Amino acid sequence: MKFIRVYSRYLKAALIPIFYILIGYNVPASQSNDPFPLYPSIKSNVAFWKKIYSEYTTSQGIIHDRRHLDIIYQVIPLKDSREPGAAKYNEKQIKETKNYYKKLLMRLSTGKSPQTEEERRLHAIFVDHDALKALGDAYRYIRFQLGQKDRFRDGIIRSGAYIEEIRNIFEAHGMPADLAYIPHVESSFNYEAYSKFGAAGIWQFTHSTGKRYMTINYTVDERRDPILASRAAAQFLKKNYEALGSWPLAITAYNHGTNGMIRAKKSKGDYETIFNDYNSRSFGFASRNFYSEFLAAREIAKDYQLYFADIKPASPIRRQYIVMQGYIDLPDLMDHFQVEEETFKSLNPALRTPVFSSQKYIPKGYRLYLPIETASNQRYELSRIPAELYKQGQKLSRFYRVQRGDTAGKIAQQHRVPLNDLIQANRLDPRATIYVGQNLRIPVKGEKVVVASAVEPEPAKKIEPIIHKPDETTEEKVVLASSAPLNTLFYIRKLKQYETSEPTHALDIESGLVNEQDLPLKSVQQIEEKGQVNPAVVMGNFSVEQIITQKDRVVGLIRVEAEETLGHYADWLQIPTQRIRDLNGLPYGRPIQVGQKIEIPFGKITPEQFEEKRYEYHKEMEEDFFAVYSVKESQSYKIEKGDNIWTLCLKKFDLPFWLLKKYNADIDFQWLMPSQELFIPVVAKIGNGSDLSDPDDDTDDAG
Repeated sequence: MKFIRVYSRYLKAALIPIFYILIGYNVPASQSNDPFPLYPSIKSNVAFWKKIYSEYTTSQGIIHDRRHLDIIYQVIPLKDSREPGAAKYNEKQIKETKNYYKKLLMRLSTGKSPQTEEERRLHAIFVDHDALKALGDAYRYIRFQLGQKDRFRDGIIRSGAYIEEIRNIFEAHGMPADLAYIPHVESSFNYEAYSKFGAAGIWQFTHSTGKRYMTINYTVDERRDPILASRAAAQFLKKNYEALGSWPLAITAYNHGTNGMIRAKKSKGDYETIFNDYNSRSFGFASRNFYSEFLAAREIAKDYQLYFADIKPASPIRRQYIVMQGYIDLPDLMDHFQVEEETFKSLNPALRTPVFSSQKYIPKGYRLYLPIETASNQRYELSRIPAELYKQGQKLSRFYRVQRGDTAGKIAQQHRVPLNDLIQANRLDPRATIYVGQNLRIPVKGEKVVVASAVEPEPAKKIEPIIHKPDETTEEKVVLASSAPLNTLFYIRKLKQYETSEPTHALDIESGLVNEQDLPLKSVQQIEEKGQVNPAVVMGNFSVEQIITQKDRVVGLIRVEAEETLGHYADWLQIPTQRIRDLNGLPYGRPIQVGQKIEIPFGKITPEQFEEKRYEYHKEMEEDFFAVYSVKESQSYKIEKGDNIWTLCLKKFDLPFWLLKKYNADIDFQWLMPSQELFIPVVAKIGNGSDLSDPDDDTDDAG
């Protein structure tokens, strides 16, 4: 009987579209065979995104109504992001144009008849679009959108290397193959894509979501491998579909989050009602439009020759793999297989920079990809890697947190590394200046200590000397800041209890030797130098502050740092998260705060191993960020009423919290006071990337 009921249900679903056709009705979108229906209410949105992807380039900015995307006020020309001063020029153009239309629309909103030619044009636009009622508050909904035609074109070319294999992955999971076009929306198929908030790869997985399906650590980030990430995306999207029951909802959840869409469905029901009527603080412009963007990208990508007649997609990538039976140094492997480093990089995008600098070995168990054929047209003897090339364990990540009284020379001597290597590994300035609270990375034996070109520091602006004269009571010493180190900005507003001893002997940088009288230590606690930040050095206390024994178990005490969660601690300790909650009396769902004391149990993992994993997490996050973004300057900002971490990072400045904290090390962000001064880093993409977006956009939950 159960079989008959199920069969009847499927038969009914199959006959309904036929019935509609026979009686002359249009088949409802929800009942069509296409798993990705084009609902009537999103047709204009899809048309808008098709224009963005196929007509307007990144040298054009579209000023439009954010509710009715077919209402376009003006298309403005923009400077190439590589031109000097382009960012400020473009931002000015966008702001002035938006303000211009805001004033015109505000006048029309009063009900007055249009007077000028432009006012008559605007009024006619709303009449033609049957949106005259929206004219009343249209000035509130002016939005900027950067054109994407050139990026989409590049994405079509890049996608050729992987698209068929990605389509096969979805089909193998019993899912629509066209889901393979989502990366056009997320990243333009750029496997090096990285967002300010840590989303990586063509699928733009965040660290927390990606960890559910992939390996992400200091040596390997599988989000960067298009095929491995696509397998993860298939699992994630399949769970979304199972939870939500339709592909439009499942795809929207990729941007907005599964739980967020479950709440939306519970509130409004089907996709179209959610699109038209659902409102929440987190369901903003990006989430509402994500499915429309996908439909537009899918249509263009499937028939790309109609839109980009002069392009040829890249040839499908061909590679074979071998699973590493132990840890191995990349130079040894390159010598063995006679493969160039660039080839290894292109075939193994999941391997992070520390592997290529020999800071880390290729890890045991890693699936290493190699070319199908050698120069002599022979397949590799993959199983014949000499046993002596394998190492017993991974190289450790060593770091040292700078204390009062330390110097670079003393730290180098203590850890038995050449001073020059310590300086280069941490990109210290020519005087090897260090600060209390910095975590200096200690280079390992055999490492190629070089400064990566992708994160070459910007030249610093020269600052006039600031001299603070000591008063009679504090006996403060005079400090000269005649110039800033590379990629740092000096904002010295108050000097107190500053201690230094000037070096009496020159530093031998070439040999890495240092004399007894070494270089000075500066402290962010001792001198409040706002904005003076070395992007290569991680701040924060990653130490286990105290270790105690409780009922035959070892417990450590730590303080929460930025971007850390209980899930991170559980992962590093290899224990369930609930065990940490129970130990600290923390109910499920309660977030932890920066600076909060947390007790953690040790067993499988030692305190030293925990500290190493914790440091690597922060180091990985900052290295990835500064490989894509640079800080051009910092600006002073005074706290306003209502400001908190969320509004500052996501609403006002579009910055990750760790970066804001890095530039304001002495600020307690849990207790912000009106008029309190912060320094805000101004971030720009490195190279020819453009990061222009509308600051008025709502923030969406990343998938």
